[in-house]
Amino acid sequence: DIFGGQVIGRNLQIRQPFSRWPSVTADIDLQGLDLSLLSSTLEIGAISGRIGGYIHDLELFAWQPVAFEALIATDEESPEPRRISVRAINSIANIGGTAGTGVAAALQGGLLRFFDSYRYRKLGLRCTLKDNICLMSGANDLTQRSGERYTLLEGAGIPRLDIIGYAGRVNWSQLIE
Repeated sequence: DIFGGQVIGRNLQIRQPFSRWPSVTADIDLQGLDLSLLSSTLEIGAISGRIGGYIHDLELFAWQPVAFEALIATDEESPEPRRISVRAINSIANIGGTAGTGVAAALQGGLLRFFDSYRYRKLGLRCTLKDNICLMSGANDLTQRSGERYTLLEGAGIPRLDIIGYAGRVNWSQLIE
């Protein structure tokens, strides 16, 4: 139990844990994590709502990820309010290859400058890591092929704000930075 939800590990295998080159494989499921609690521990900005997902076929070598299939998405059945701060919007926009500074500038102009946070309907990200490249897709189009645009955040209400990602292939090391 963590962040108001559950993280469940299965098929855990650790080989040579005390050697110079340990390896780990596992499947991890995420259920009902509270984004308010989770985002307060990270430096990404405030997000409310609940998420679920998985990290399957996880492979670590020397404690670093080398392969996995991961999905993190809004728990659609949760009745909790879904809000996202401007800072979190900029963080998510950077993940999708959208210039975060351009998003920040747009949010500071016109009527949008009066809002500190926005409602959203759906948030989602899929990453398939292989050969230090993360193939990305988003909330509404989790089956998209890499290289195509995808929705990371689908807004709700007025004003509505959507975040569209364009970087279908992202260098894992750069994404982590």
